[in-house]
Amino acid sequence: MKTILSKILSVTAGRSKTSPEQEPDPVFVARHETACVTNYEKLYAQNYYAHQTGSTSYDIERFPRLLRKFAEEIGADNLLDIGGGNGKLSQIWRDGGGRAASLDYYDNPEENCKKFDLSRHDKNNTTEISSFISATLGKSWVSTCLDVAEHIDNEHLADFMMNLKSITGKALVISISTRPSSQANSFHSTVIPIETWKKIFMVSGFEIYSDHYFDELVRDIHFSGTSQEIISVSHWHKINPFHDTKNHQHYLIVRNDPRIKDLSLPSLRKNISDILDISYRWDNRSSEREYPKLTYSIHFVQDWSFARSIMNVWPADRLRITLREDCISKSYQKVIKGFLTQKGIDFTTLNSTHDALSLMSPPPTNNEIWMTATEGNHSVTHQLNSSTMMLARDAGYRTISLQHGMTISSHLTPSSQVVGVWDSTAQNAFVGAIANSSSHSVAVVGSPRKSEASYAQCDDAIANRFGEWTRSFGQHILVALNLHWAVHQHSTSDTYGWLSRLLEKNSDKLFFIKPHPDDSSIYTVMANIQHKNFILVDDILLTSMDWPLIRLIKAVDGVITTYSTLIIDALSAGTPVSIIPADKDKTSSPIFVDAWSPSDYGGIPPALTEEEWVQGKVPAFPAKKAITSDGLDEDDDFFTKILLINNTWQELDAISSKIAAAKIFYEASRYINLNKNPHPDISALDEALEIFLS
Repeated sequence: MKTILSKILSVTAGRSKTSPEQEPDPVFVARHETACVTNYEKLYAQNYYAHQTGSTSYDIERFPRLLRKFAEEIGADNLLDIGGGNGKLSQIWRDGGGRAASLDYYDNPEENCKKFDLSRHDKNNTTEISSFISATLGKSWVSTCLDVAEHIDNEHLADFMMNLKSITGKALVISISTRPSSQANSFHSTVIPIETWKKIFMVSGFEIYSDHYFDELVRDIHFSGTSQEIISVSHWHKINPFHDTKNHQHYLIVRNDPRIKDLSLPSLRKNISDILDISYRWDNRSSEREYPKLTYSIHFVQDWSFARSIMNVWPADRLRITLREDCISKSYQKVIKGFLTQKGIDFTTLNSTHDALSLMSPPPTNNEIWMTATEGNHSVTHQLNSSTMMLARDAGYRTISLQHGMTISSHLTPSSQVVGVWDSTAQNAFVGAIANSSSHSVAVVGSPRKSEASYAQCDDAIANRFGEWTRSFGQHILVALNLHWAVHQHSTSDTYGWLSRLLEKNSDKLFFIKPHPDDSSIYTVMANIQHKNFILVDDILLTSMDWPLIRLIKAVDGVITTYSTLIIDALSAGTPVSIIPADKDKTSSPIFVDAWSPSDYGGIPPALTEEEWVQGKVPAFPAKKAITSDGLDEDDDFFTKILLINNTWQELDAISSKIAAAKIFYEASRYINLNKNPHPDISALDEALEIFLS
């Protein structure tokens, strides 16, 4: 019988040839403690289940037996369990004969266990660890790393891979989950397809020996429901965005590739970041900026995208988040809170304005900012967010409200001192609409999404984030729907009929269906569609993947959208766009004014033609506009402008603003307890998700 070394070939073809590496941007040399990076210390306290006595993430009978069989085939008598948790596998191995050692993030009193932070590569530390392994196991061992990889933050994967290379031994058996975790995905920091994991191993100097040796251990388990414990998992299993055939449980056997030596950590960070399409995060940072403390108020789910962009740059210890209980569905709240928990970011759920007031005591002492993206007169809920901003302004915070829509009320009474807008067109619109101009300044700050759209992207972004199966389609199209806003020529049912025709008539194209966060009907409709050429990419999915919508927009070949800010996002990303027909009488109103100019973006994109609508044809999109340079000029950068505003702050008289706001708040005062005025769509959304995931 042949040994596994002679009978198993690499399962991945097309290895790229290594060429002399150019030094990456210096930003990849440093390790960044921004708010988007997993806080392992906070997250994995000593009571984490993997450290509990007797707890295992593997089949306690079958896995050790298969592992022993494999070790005999490659001639390894000893075991190194990397991320060994409570040391159970090492104990089983010793009981069966052979030496064993384990490494873990926390100190473990077990014999032959060493503390090792796999997310941080340090040559001195790896030298010490290597000495410990040699003294304990000798020169020959097999390594295991079970359910660890997905817990490593995607910004730390290069460090993780470099550490693994130094301690792999004859071979490494690694298990990887390719789905979110329990507790609203509080624990799985990197959720990517198994093909992408293989690609990362290969660029990190490993060979793939087998991806099926341990397949008998894969369990057929399905999840349902919307509880905090299970919502992200059941949602993922329902959509199955990677078209995973192994129930998101994978075992790889890898070994060091002797042809690849002396990897550069900064270069590897850059390579892996390019694969995962997260290099824009690193490139958007600057070591020269000094960031003040920032409180960001998330009013609607739409505001989450602003906060998530800010987290890529803002230091973790200088950011906190507030969430509105009444304006965000419970399902979305769970997922956002799970993400913030994973990153160790302080957050507070606001049930009333009193909850916000409690965060303002003691008052700020050093140029602290309180920011939001929802203020105004559109509804009572908007006005109540303005009341929070007024409290913050009174308490001494530097209050900034960001533009988030293409139209604004023709009469605005914001509470924030500074209104940050996209461009000069928006600036003119806001200046004309704000009633009490002496209490406010309107500043052009741009948008963090526009900044993210400006950075280059590898051609494989969709395949790397969703899986190789997506390559079988000739085009990738994003369809964005905002059906709860009644400005469209066609009814909701007619629009869903068009969507069904679109999928049926274009089986060679893959459609990413993005619903508006307040649309509940989408879940009922998509659950009954049998076509295989679509993925439902709602905010729960994108948050679990930790890949922003703007980067997906940049990656697709075209966008079909209702009348919304996605038009501007697509044009900013260089992606051609077509608009689902809107009723002009409904999009224009004397109580609203446009806060954008189509001419600034090359004109209004074409609407779907009658033929395209009736027959479900995809528009003939022009070629995408290439991005010729990375990022925006420093003077156009959102974060640079926000910090400049803060550094040159001059207090304005807020009295007239209070008087104007008081008139607006008067009618809303009976709703100051926010739960007395729930957003009309959130209960319907929760009910629809409950049915969809059951």
